[in-house]
Amino acid sequence: MFGVVRREMLELTSLLPNFAGSDRAMLAELALLGRFRCANQRLFFKRFHADVSWALDQKELKVFLSTDGKRYSRRLRQIGAFFGAPRGKPIGLVSKSTCFMLVAAHGAGVVVKSVIQGDPRRAAMVMDGRGARPEVTPENPRLARQ
Repeated sequence: MFGVVRREMLELTSLLPNFAGSDRAMLAELALLGRFRCANQRLFFKRFHADVSWALDQKELKVFLSTDGKRYSRRLRQIGAFFGAPRGKPIGLVSKSTCFMLVAAHGAGVVVKSVIQGDPRRAAMVMDGRGARPEVTPENPRLARQ
């Protein structure tokens, strides 16, 4: 995640959990703590280097992220982080329940898509309006690799 966040607010989160895309879980926790403000001046310089995590393939990413020696399941870690986001936050019971229901609904949708498509690796693939797979086109060559 790139940005500047007050230390007091970060201390109220779980920080960055150990999975790819964990910045979204931390942002969800921060959003439950209050509003964001945008600074008009440049506060940091984003550097790119050859060993950035988003440039790794899936096998390298699992080795990079699974530092505790346990089996790595990105989906289970995501679910745990998002279900845990409302815990300990200064929001009401209705808001916490709504958060839990939204995470559960999203998780159920992913499971249904994986069952329908028969391949859990394709569960997150976006379906078009008719429920069919999108066509492989020069504009969307990524689909050809799946």
